[in-house]
Amino acid sequence: MNFTKVIVATTGGEVRVVTGEMRKLMQEGFKRKLTPLKDFKKPLLELDTIAKQDISTCKRNIKRLLWEMSKLENKKTQYGISKSEVASIEAKIEQFQFEIFEQQEKIRNIKINCYKNQTSGLNYEV
Repeated sequence: MNFTKVIVATTGGEVRVVTGEMRKLMQEGFKRKLTPLKDFKKPLLELDTIAKQDISTCKRNIKRLLWEMSKLENKKTQYGISKSEVASIEAKIEQFQFEIFEQQEKIRNIKINCYKNQTSGLNYEV
């Protein structure tokens, strides 16, 4: 594991740090171990209303961040922008990528917790 820390953003006194492992996850995405539905013997995930609301909020945040990133990408390609401005734009884009990663991880954790709560009364292991 690479535990090299790189400070991504400092906003409102909160320092956000990305480890090398998190940066690798951001680039590659989450590894999924998918099982065909016909071979899946456990109960399917059923989200409650609170989990659905939390997930939809996270998805809206991701859409907003992607929109902001596209605006920054367009600004970065404009003619006559200095290298320092491009570097600051790229830093903001990286910050948005990290925030998107956090939102995706939050969605994943919501689903995992909901599934654990759903199967807690059953004799299944998650």
